Amino acid sequence: MEGIIEGSGNWFQFGLIIALSVGLILGIKVLHFIFDNSGINTGLARRSVKFLRRLPDYLEPVIVLMIATYFLSINPIMHLLILAVVFLFGYGQIKDYFTGKSMLYSNELPLRSRIEYGDKIGLIMDRSRFGIHIQTKDGVDFLRYSKLYQDGFKLNTLDTYGGYFEFQVDANNFGDMSIHDIKEMILQSPYSNILYDTQVNSSVSPGQIQFNVHLRDESHLDDLKLFLKSNGVDTL
Repeated sequence: MEGIIEGSGNWFQFGLIIALSVGLILGIKVLHFIFDNSGINTGLARRSVKFLRRLPDYLEPVIVLMIATYFLSINPIMHLLILAVVFLFGYGQIKDYFTGKSMLYSNELPLRSRIEYGDKIGLIMDRSRFGIHIQTKDGVDFLRYSKLYQDGFKLNTLDTYGGYFEFQVDANNFGDMSIHDIKEMILQSPYSNILYDTQVNSSVSPGQIQFNVHLRDESHLDDLKLFLKSNGVDTL
């Protein structure tokens, strides 16, 4: 009975598991940063960046379950009660967390996709651990995964919308920013389609750099220009 109460684990190994898990995630993020800023634009490099960006999301629930299991092994009875209390009071967040991971694994909610829910339409701008941020004409809404799954939604990826649109910037008028910085800015805007690469042409006209960006609709070109201007990049 004493062995069952005390369990087979110990706090040192528990701390070691947490430290190794944190180190693994940080190591993956460092590799992602290195690849993403290497300037290499081959297909393999882009796939590596995408893989490293998503890998922590896949590993995280496995690590959480592993840590919870080992925590339980230290003192099965006491820690089972603790986990039961955590589950009871955090049921909503836990449900959102694992529902979100399930949607991520099945790629049900791609970023920059158009989503219809209730009487609203918007673009998926961010996916957090417990819900998604949706850009609508009225602002940004936050929807919990479990509510989204329960109420239902309709999704359209931007593959079937829009096309490439071009604009120019003055090569001498965007300060200390690089072309890579501007491409990242375009990628982070709510108007570009991340499924397509932004194309850059610096030989169109002396002193000008041309950007070809895939947008959902031509009307978003002016919105993108205003977005860039608000971040210090004037378009021509």
